[in-house]
Amino acid sequence: MTAQTSIQGQVIPKFGEQKKAFSIDELKRLINAAKNMRDLNQAKVFYTQSEQGPSQKVEFNINKWFMIEYSTVCVATCDPQKSRIFKLGGQLYLNIFPGFLHILRPISTFESTTHLAVKFIFSHIQDIWCSGDWNLTEYIIKWLAGVAAGRKMYSILYLKSGQGWGKSIITDFIQRSVLGTQLVYKTSDP
Repeated sequence: MTAQTSIQGQVIPKFGEQKKAFSIDELKRLINAAKNMRDLNQAKVFYTQSEQGPSQKVEFNINKWFMIEYSTVCVATCDPQKSRIFKLGGQLYLNIFPGFLHILRPISTFESTTHLAVKFIFSHIQDIWCSGDWNLTEYIIKWLAGVAAGRKMYSILYLKSGQGWGKSIITDFIQRSVLGTQLVYKTSDP
């Protein structure tokens, strides 16, 4: 086995490894470990289609692309209040928030059937979840409104009762129709 084959065996397969998150520092280390550009041959050639004539072979300089042309590093975050890419304290962030299933709008703009459905949900919360206690019902409705508006909540709702009492009907509705399954974590394990 030659030195070139040995380096390719160590460097190239790690570009597609899925066992850990992408790290620009690890990429720089792998590129710097290559002794010459031949060590990166598998990742540096592609073809472009020109408007006139056949496609052209283009040499791709991976070191130049990652280290000079596109060296910006974003930190992934999930924040419904921020744009897709934003800067905070000099750090660039990539917002991976997928978006809500609904568009925030005043309740007066909804149809009467929606108002009846909301009234049914609020009645269920008051009668089943809160045993008729209006203060507790108001707290839960405001808490759910904060979640639906994308505010960070500093508390959780913990529902405890026997099976079949109607705890999950509201949480299932919120998961499926308000927030989406990608934003909701629901468990029966306290």
